[in-house]
Amino acid sequence: MRKAIATALALAALALGGCGGGGGSKAGPAPTKAQFSRQAGTTCARAYAKLALAGPRFFQSGRATDRQFVERKVLPIFGDELLGKLRRLTPPKGDRETVGAILAGADNGLARLRQRPRLLRAAPGSASDPFRDFSRLARGYGLKRCAVKHLGAA
Repeated sequence: MRKAIATALALAALALGGCGGGGGSKAGPAPTKAQFSRQAGTTCARAYAKLALAGPRFFQSGRATDRQFVERKVLPIFGDELLGKLRRLTPPKGDRETVGAILAGADNGLARLRQRPRLLRAAPGSASDPFRDFSRLARGYGLKRCAVKHLGAA
């Protein structure tokens, strides 16, 4: 129960935190779109690799449920790690709203997945895919490595 509350609080903090803005020690000009895309793509690729490894291991016992996988792997890796890192990136000048919409699509997908963990098994891009909007917006912006292909479910 404590972990679920902590996860919910962390996701709420991410949602309230906005789109990032380079806070802290990073001073200087906003990155170009190409620089931002490279940084975001690397972040996404690392998180998706972790999920791809986690899925088979998690489900190998045969007793694991989709809900457990969402709570124990997807929320921490996709929600906290991937989205947390994306939010800390400074968007290119003039693209704050666009990047914010991409992240909002991911937030909405996580909310849908939390409510209905079986959506984890939806075909990417299908009407049931909780991350369809996120993936479409990310691809449209040029973040092809951020489009969700799968989340590591068996």
